[in-house]
Amino acid sequence: MSELPRISVVTSCFNAAPLVDDTLRSVTSQGYGSLDYIFVDGASTDDTLAIAQRYARSITHLVSEPDSGQYHGIQKGMALATGELMAWLNGDDVYLPWTLALVGELFARFPQVSWIVGTPSYMNEAGVCTRVSGNSGTAYPQHFIR
Repeated sequence: MSELPRISVVTSCFNAAPLVDDTLRSVTSQGYGSLDYIFVDGASTDDTLAIAQRYARSITHLVSEPDSGQYHGIQKGMALATGELMAWLNGDDVYLPWTLALVGELFARFPQVSWIVGTPSYMNEAGVCTRVSGNSGTAYPQHFIR
């Protein structure tokens, strides 16, 4: 198997303090050796930036400045990305503990793969998975991706 690829993950958010700690922890605790984590805060007026700063040692780029919304923040983050693989994770979502290891291994083993999509799962406030969406509708035609 090839060396695992560098993965860039962008989180873009604004006033996400109630949920962003879980998001940050889910990315920074992955233990993935080649992670490029970019956190873009749209100049939040709550504690979002203070929470992100607690994870500063694990964040490659921590940006806090006004932007034009979530997608603008994602674009700014992607412009800073250095990974062979690129992803974004919303400020109110989490990765499961094995996510980056699995993604890195899949791309290393199957270099012909250019895009993968996860299946949305839903958790309650206690962090218990309550539902996993079926995989119908999660694949995108190649012409959409281009």
